[in-house]
Amino acid sequence: METSNIFEKNENAGWLNFPAIRGVQAGREYYTAMVPFKHIPRIFVFDEYEIPPEMRAQRKLNTARIPKLVEYVVDNTDNYIFSALTASIDGEMRFLESEKQSSIGELYISLNATLVINDGQHRRAAIDEVLKLKPELAFESIPVVFFVDLGLKKSQQMFADLNKNAVRPSRSLNILYNVRDENAQKIMGIIDGVQIFKGNVELEKTSISKRSTKIFTLSSLYDACNYVYQDVTNEKEMNRRTKLLIDYWNALSEVILPWKRVFEGSIQTWQFREDFVCAHGILLESLGLLGRYLFENYPKNWKEKLTGLKDVEWFRNKDWEGVAMHNGRMVKSQDNILNSMNKIKEELGL
Repeated sequence: METSNIFEKNENAGWLNFPAIRGVQAGREYYTAMVPFKHIPRIFVFDEYEIPPEMRAQRKLNTARIPKLVEYVVDNTDNYIFSALTASIDGEMRFLESEKQSSIGELYISLNATLVINDGQHRRAAIDEVLKLKPELAFESIPVVFFVDLGLKKSQQMFADLNKNAVRPSRSLNILYNVRDENAQKIMGIIDGVQIFKGNVELEKTSISKRSTKIFTLSSLYDACNYVYQDVTNEKEMNRRTKLLIDYWNALSEVILPWKRVFEGSIQTWQFREDFVCAHGILLESLGLLGRYLFENYPKNWKEKLTGLKDVEWFRNKDWEGVAMHNGRMVKSQDNILNSMNKIKEELGL
């Protein structure tokens, strides 16, 4: 029998019913069920976020996150993924074991019970909005891990335990693994086509440790290239700009002398990062912005304009203070990226 039919049949009898698997953690039983989307908004209530934090069992709902989650599902209906919700059952429930295995069975939850989400309220809110746009997804399902409610303090501790060890993947790693982002995929091709990048880009972290032999981060290179990819609307133009970027970065590798030196091994990578502004993401992005300017204003002779970069003083000195640095430290901001590009343009007589 389908889950939806079981639900409707038992709803009239005062129970919700879902196929479930029973497990044990810390001596306490919990249940994992596959719940159809159409039931998620009906059975789960938010821990009202108008009340004070100390009286809630979860963070305040950030409504700004919901549209992005909705867009993600609606745009990828054949290729999205939502991780499990975690919820507490405050009320009567029963688990009926199957005849073959005691850990598999049917979870019955009284309609008088209160079900509160401890983790995943933004996914729950997004599902509610998705169904308004795509009602045909009503029978899609999401795993829900149910715990028997043990009171507010226990629910608050559950929320803390679920989130304290959660670590977001780095932006570089997200770019590396995001196959839906065409720009990200093109930039991986750029790395293979540019000698100084190949094997020298940190693909997992957004910063480079002192001992690392990497020269640039994927996240900084992604942002730098995106200045050139802006406003592209078709694959042909995307490919053209990708080839242009490969030529551009290879050309820069010949005229930015500290880049040549670190690539050839005459200076070590830690010294490169310590001594030169051109070793940092802010300058990489300003060079991406410079590339966009050159391609738009000097489409036929942009490469000639780069020759003056051989004479630029790239040392971290007072000339870069207030441009890319503040009190001797590299400071990455949109203003500093623009200021750095303008300084390079002045050096080139543009």
